Amino acid sequence: MLQNMLFKIINKIFMQRSRWVVLVQTQITIMEVERMQKNRIKESISLTTVFLFIFLIGCAGLTLQPKSEEEEVAMAEESRVITEQTPTRYYRFEDVPAPDNFKLDQSKSFVYETPSLKAGILLYTGGGSLADAVDFYKEEMSQYGWSLVNIFEHDGVDMIFDKEGWNCRINISKGFRTNKIEIKIGPKD
Repeated sequence: MLQNMLFKIINKIFMQRSRWVVLVQTQITIMEVERMQKNRIKESISLTTVFLFIFLIGCAGLTLQPKSEEEEVAMAEESRVITEQTPTRYYRFEDVPAPDNFKLDQSKSFVYETPSLKAGILLYTGGGSLADAVDFYKEEMSQYGWSLVNIFEHDGVDMIFDKEGWNCRINISKGFRTNKIEIKIGPKD
């Protein structure tokens, strides 16, 4: 009987001690979670500050004052000269045309060329409907020896063309203000 009583007392003490351990572990876990949340908030604030700083630096050069007529004429002339010097209908791929109402975005386009290889991605932006651009490529690409392999339409249009030794993928998509044409061209495998 005394042993039973001692066993119950020891068991009760052990159970209370176990509860204390669980409570302390729970408290430590809660504190760790709170510390991690505070660190995430600090990181978010830091990243937001950095992006805001970069944005403000980018906007620092912008002026809100209207330009004089002389400045506008000078800018228009400069733009005309650049446009005349840089053909926009073709860009290093003479057999891949672009609609006249689309302009090449050279900052997002590139061509890789070696004596034995030529490949690239060309990005054009412009107006008009997607259907007009699709019709343009259906008609024009065949005149340059390309065969239409397939067309896939979903949130835009993907057109795959094939020519001896070459593949060309044309993606036509609707942008926020303008439409985009992305042309990927390269040799067949």
